Amino acid sequence: MASRAGDLVGELEHYRIQEELEQEGHEDDDHEKDSRVDGSQSRLILENTESAEVFQVGQDTGEDCAFCTEDSSSAALQILPYVANSTVPASNTSLEPRLGISREINEHIQACCKMAKILLEALVPAKLDDLSRIVQKNQSIGTNLRETSSFLTEPKVYGRDEDRDRIIRKLTSDESAGQDLSILCIIGYGGVGKTTLANVVFNDSAVSKHFPVRLWVYVSAHFDQAKIIRKMLESLTGNKHEDIKSLKDLQRTLESEVKSKRVLLILDDIWEDSQKEKWDDLLTPLQSNGVKGNKILVTTRKPSVEKFMRANAKINLEGLDPDDFWHLFTECVFGNENYKVPPKLQKIGKEILVKLKGNPLAAKSLGKVLRRDHNPDFWETILDNNEWKHRTDDYDIMPALMISYKYLPEHLQQCFSYCSLFPKYHRYEKKRLVNIWIAQDLVSSTDVRLEEVGGQFFHDLVEWGFFQKEFEFGDLHIMHDLIHDLAQKVSSDDTYTIENSEHKEAPWLVRHVSVITAREYTSQVDGTVLLNEPFVQEFANSFGKLKQSKLSTFMLFGPLDLAIGNTIRQEFSEVNSVRVLTLEMAVFDLDLVIVNISAFVNLHYLELSCFYKGPRLELPEAICSLSHLQVLDIMKNWGDSTVLPRGMNKLGKLRHFIARDELHAKIAGVGKMVSLQELKTFCVRKASEFSIIQLKRLNQLRESIRICNLKDVGSQEEAAEARICDKVHLTTLHLSWSGVNGQNVGFSSNCSILEDLQPHAGLVNLKIEAYRYPSPSWLSNNIHLTSLRSLHLDNCKKWCTIPEPKHL
Repeated sequence: MASRAGDLVGELEHYRIQEELEQEGHEDDDHEKDSRVDGSQSRLILENTESAEVFQVGQDTGEDCAFCTEDSSSAALQILPYVANSTVPASNTSLEPRLGISREINEHIQACCKMAKILLEALVPAKLDDLSRIVQKNQSIGTNLRETSSFLTEPKVYGRDEDRDRIIRKLTSDESAGQDLSILCIIGYGGVGKTTLANVVFNDSAVSKHFPVRLWVYVSAHFDQAKIIRKMLESLTGNKHEDIKSLKDLQRTLESEVKSKRVLLILDDIWEDSQKEKWDDLLTPLQSNGVKGNKILVTTRKPSVEKFMRANAKINLEGLDPDDFWHLFTECVFGNENYKVPPKLQKIGKEILVKLKGNPLAAKSLGKVLRRDHNPDFWETILDNNEWKHRTDDYDIMPALMISYKYLPEHLQQCFSYCSLFPKYHRYEKKRLVNIWIAQDLVSSTDVRLEEVGGQFFHDLVEWGFFQKEFEFGDLHIMHDLIHDLAQKVSSDDTYTIENSEHKEAPWLVRHVSVITAREYTSQVDGTVLLNEPFVQEFANSFGKLKQSKLSTFMLFGPLDLAIGNTIRQEFSEVNSVRVLTLEMAVFDLDLVIVNISAFVNLHYLELSCFYKGPRLELPEAICSLSHLQVLDIMKNWGDSTVLPRGMNKLGKLRHFIARDELHAKIAGVGKMVSLQELKTFCVRKASEFSIIQLKRLNQLRESIRICNLKDVGSQEEAAEARICDKVHLTTLHLSWSGVNGQNVGFSSNCSILEDLQPHAGLVNLKIEAYRYPSPSWLSNNIHLTSLRSLHLDNCKKWCTIPEPKHL
């Protein structure tokens, strides 16, 4: 109910903003604007039969309004839509949607009155005391301010030395060097450490010396030989060779790249155990590269994989032995494997470890909980937790993971459970995920920037062990597939994923939906996507039964054909509540998937990516009516010729425009987008919509900006009015008198404007390009850039002095 109430307020705000934009478009420059309402809040007018009241949403309306009393007459209460310009009566057409919203708000008020009355009767003083204690307990646990890779992210690996040495001997011995291609299989249950062991072997110095070419490919449940070969080529050459459209050509290219080189290929998390022709397609280039001793190391949970692949040897990986397991546990809990654990804690801890059966993932997960409280009573509650009764077998670690989840603070539980919508083995980018959390109101703050708070939430989930870094120094994170299973389990009441042709009933309260087509739509080597009629039918049936009016999220991952696009277009009609919309498109016209994007009046986050690389995207002008849009992401795979809508500057709440740098330079009248936090490139032109003065109010800009074509700045006054010094969140500034593509476009400026483009003192990186006047005073006399680490001067021919490093 609370989420729907927020959606209704959002709809009212949407209509208010649209009305103001329409008024702006029709008013003359000298028109008086006194009659316009202050746009900071949405208003509702409550009309009683005896009197009328006005209150503002989200503010305290007085003690009498805290709860509805018996004297409140719900039948006499009517909500009327607020009209922005009270002197101009709204037409019946424009009032109609707002009257509908008013009626629904009225219904919610009546329901809330009932709930409040029941709650007041139930919360006797004793119960309030109990509630207070529960809240205090939860607060005391507060936060502290799976695709795999070949990079070793574990600080230390416990108990696998013998297995490691055995595998290395099999890979590098003189005997194995004279063999044809051979396969070694590591078999073990989930979380036991198969990938970690393969990592240790892959990064061993003896292995790297023995194999000039080492390749790592994460496979998972979907075995696509063409995709695996492309990943191998990308590791070898940095190029996926997407221009190659046949499997035979891919095989020949790989064979050429590994010719006369001994190869070690790691295939992590294999499930395929039936389609022999796919396996043979993958082996062919390694069997004909003219070298003996090529090896494939496979990790899998399924013993049948080893027989299917006709492996030459196998390692059955069991849980850690008790001593090694205890060292791992004490490292996780106390930060030191040799920590002298108090006897009482040691006794309880070892009893807990018996339940974990030597599983490293379970120990790490539960260790994150136990390290937050070293009180024996708390450890006893973990040992005696009812979740242990739900174990299905000795190797089931879900109870341990569930206990870890239940001790997460509530805000982290919500953020974690939302991740169930993403595909298994998804690679999570922190900024993107945080923006989605913000769009769903999972992040709140009154005084700290939302992105910073959400970033801390993400960091906390990493600390708790629910995410882990893909690479030691990278930005992407992964989630173990068992952790993802946990996310699906705890979110099953309000999330729903369609990913195969098997029918699955949607939860009654479902609010978040994702469609994952990777298993059902295997793209051909040439990139085409074939029709899958059973999946289309199941998708149409399932999607048609959803209560669309309550949907807050719709995500589409993977390729889709026109049939899926048409189904979405026909069935997705009630979209007022949708806040997050992500589409991975194989068609290039948004109208073929979404019939009317402007109907998404509560949309906060829109991500449009392309399954193919390079096509042109033309954003419809209707996007400009999305009054609440905070994030527009069109980064993935769209070509350079992408066209932005002319009225994009109407998106006054847009915080993040994630796109190629050159697209940032195409936004006309960007100065109205005062919430924007990134503008990678701004290209000055003589037209007012691209005047440097457009930058004046954009003081939320962060990270970097390149301001090019500065030759078109008309005067020093114009340069000064841009107020570059006020952009205090920028770390990198590039000032260029060249064109947007770096071309030399001539130097027509008749004034020395660099003096008036002085940045703030905390700037870290500064580049000045093609400036033909002497250096400014702020870089020659009184140097005030106290945080500067990098100064790059390019083609600044008339500079007489350059600041000495000691003065910077």
